Amino acid sequence: MMKRNFIHIMLALVLVISFFPTASLSANSTINVTIDGVEVNFPGGQGPVIADGQTLVPVRGVFEMLGFNVRWDGDARTAVLTSAEYEVNISVDNYVFTTNNISHTLDVPAQIIAGRTMVPIRLPLESVGFNVEWDNDARTVVITSNITLPTAFTGNRTADFDGGTYTGQWVNDIPHGHGRIVWPNGSIYEGDWLNGNRTGQGVFIWPDGTEAVGEFVDGEIHGQGTITWPDGQSRTGIINRGVFQEIVREPSQIQYVGTWSSITIVGDATFTRNTQNALNLIRRNAPTFYTTVLRYIGVIQQGTSSGMWAWLEPPTFVVGRATYSASVTWYASAIVHDAIHSKQYHQHLAIYGYVPDNVWTGLDAEMEALEIQRSFLMQVDAPIHEIQHLDYLRDNSVEWWNVVTPWW
Repeated sequence: MMKRNFIHIMLALVLVISFFPTASLSANSTINVTIDGVEVNFPGGQGPVIADGQTLVPVRGVFEMLGFNVRWDGDARTAVLTSAEYEVNISVDNYVFTTNNISHTLDVPAQIIAGRTMVPIRLPLESVGFNVEWDNDARTVVITSNITLPTAFTGNRTADFDGGTYTGQWVNDIPHGHGRIVWPNGSIYEGDWLNGNRTGQGVFIWPDGTEAVGEFVDGEIHGQGTITWPDGQSRTGIINRGVFQEIVREPSQIQYVGTWSSITIVGDATFTRNTQNALNLIRRNAPTFYTTVLRYIGVIQQGTSSGMWAWLEPPTFVVGRATYSASVTWYASAIVHDAIHSKQYHQHLAIYGYVPDNVWTGLDAEMEALEIQRSFLMQVDAPIHEIQHLDYLRDNSVEWWNVVTPWW
């Protein structure tokens, strides 16, 4: 089952554009939103609507397209919108919001309507350097930037990047070519860079002196490489997505198993055997599900807890002991479940070019994965108590979704 970076429900935030001439709008009118001429696509298909005489626009699609991180603070009942330059805090039932701790007064306070958080739009956007207009003929909210961006740098220089200090080649303000980065904790990487990622041949040195030399992909040593520990021990071979880095650094405890029907398995003998048995069950008894697994999972890796790393290439399912030590039917259903999360991620990425968290980790996404997991358990004649457990999760989503310690 899926491990998330957050355990509370990310509420869908919605902007209320209170200055629009609502008299000419109807509930069935199509309303578009553009940012510097680019139309906004809204996650989950929830576009602008008219409710109670107000035009409602989902904040996530707008502010994320503007480069903001959108977070809901449930305890403070506050929408927190952050970028490199700004932090905007808008609280429910409060006429005052802040931008970088400067207070502004709203005509309409943020409020909860039909389970969603609604906030006014004009002042928050203007407070971070954008203009907002209403094109009545086109029925479009027109958002434009009045910020002039500096010319992107190409060449060699030393500058801050990724929390450290990078010296080397830049292309359009992104490290690209050969360079060296030093982080405040003492970590160092020197080698090839591709579009801001540590990709190619390189050397990574941890603060304790551990050194990785070899091929890197997206910041992780991946492929042929050598790990040398401070005591002089070293190991050379195939390294999968930094597995030598993530597992306790004792050579005797590290295994690279190989592939299983195009899925790479990384783990000890017990983990490998259980994973192969689960994949065999899916392939033999549920071939349609197996096709989905093969398409959306490329690596199944032993870990301390479970989680789908869909953004990696290939997508990686990290599995904790509680899951891989369970019955073969339950472990197989967990693989199917997280293949669905990876599918949700990659399908949205292919269409929109970006993936908000709630598209593949939100409660709706989880409910879809649970339903498909249940269908799989039914097809393979799993024990009734496993199916009943899925039913409990589905029917009691509010209780288990918000627990401090995930049930898996």
